[in-house]
Amino acid sequence: MGDRKQGFMFINIFDSAVARTLGDVGKPVCYLYAGLFAGFFTELVKKQLSCIEIQCYSMGETYCKFLLGGQERIDAASFWMNESATARDIEKRLRGGELR
Repeated sequence: MGDRKQGFMFINIFDSAVARTLGDVGKPVCYLYAGLFAGFFTELVKKQLSCIEIQCYSMGETYCKFLLGGQERIDAASFWMNESATARDIEKRLRGGELR
């Protein structure tokens, strides 16, 4: 609940069909799910939301983790990912109120 009050939330998918099919490719591959989450929750709350996968089974992880929120938070997470931050790092930074 606290994350939603800060304007974001995390969604986990276990046993992603997309990631399972592609196997260990070393990067996130579940763009379809990210788009579905963004569209569904945008319509649900009537506020423009975006979504990015920050952890994926295809990266050798046990499950896929998505960040859903406003574009500013998604941009920050994307930047941190490009700087080699892990999902745990991103989660910690966002919960600490960081945006860059």
